[in-house]
Amino acid sequence: MKILTVDDSAVARRLIRHELEPTGCEVLEAGTGEDGLDRLAAERPGLVTLDVHMPGIDGFETCRRIRALELMEDDVADRGVPIVFVTADDTLAGRMEGFRAGAADFIVKPFQPGAVRRAVEALLWPPARAGLRALVADDSPLVRRIVCAALGQLGVESVQVGDGQEALALLRRDPDGVELVISDYIMTHMNGDALCRAIRADPSLSRLPVLVLSALERAHDLRGIFRAGASDFLPKPFVKEVFLSRVAALLQGHAAAEAVRERLVTLTGEAHYRQALRRFGHTAPAAPAEPAEPEALRA
Repeated sequence: MKILTVDDSAVARRLIRHELEPTGCEVLEAGTGEDGLDRLAAERPGLVTLDVHMPGIDGFETCRRIRALELMEDDVADRGVPIVFVTADDTLAGRMEGFRAGAADFIVKPFQPGAVRRAVEALLWPPARAGLRALVADDSPLVRRIVCAALGQLGVESVQVGDGQEALALLRRDPDGVELVISDYIMTHMNGDALCRAIRADPSLSRLPVLVLSALERAHDLRGIFRAGASDFLPKPFVKEVFLSRVAALLQGHAAAEAVRERLVTLTGEAHYRQALRRFGHTAPAAPAEPAEPEALRA
């Protein structure tokens, strides 16, 4: 696996190299955004780290150009190379700009030992999480790619579709196939609020948590999203840490609710069974007795 590090500081590049070489990756270097784009085209790395402030084009513009080039290649439009910003620009506005440009993660300089390695390993080799799957519905391949990259860091597998109609058809074909739906609000064929209403109206899907993403933040729009049945809402562009915390909370809540429901079903079934036995004059069978101890052992 090749990793491209783009930073105008030779010291920063060396520190990142020392972090990543123990993973077995080949670390390539570039000192400017322009050089980084050239090396990206020639080497095809599996991941890119980017500084923000560099001579020539900055990291945000470099990231945007990488994503624009990928969208011209149909075979990688939904995947793309993961991009991690390693920068001293630790502001909310900077992070939102980075994620808007298409970044998968942000690491602040000076970083603690192991921070870059852990972020890269989470993106390239995410942990398995008991087969959890999320359905991501958005008509933007870039947004789908960002969302799925973030989900991968939680070990959550993702399924991608381009609009609400596709999402609903997939859910109805396999009602138990996903544990979470993440939907854009405005989409080409079926908007996120309509998708929410369809999910809540279907008994086989109604318990699924739905997280709606949207650039709209007007109070009227938000009320409509929640009235339609959304479990949560997050404005675009989102900060990765906030997104992951919301996803983790929704998955944990769904798992807990399902466990309670299954226990209630079991208890209800046992109660009906005992009631039927009493109706016909029988009692529930007692637990089997422990086998008697052999005479030779008692001696």
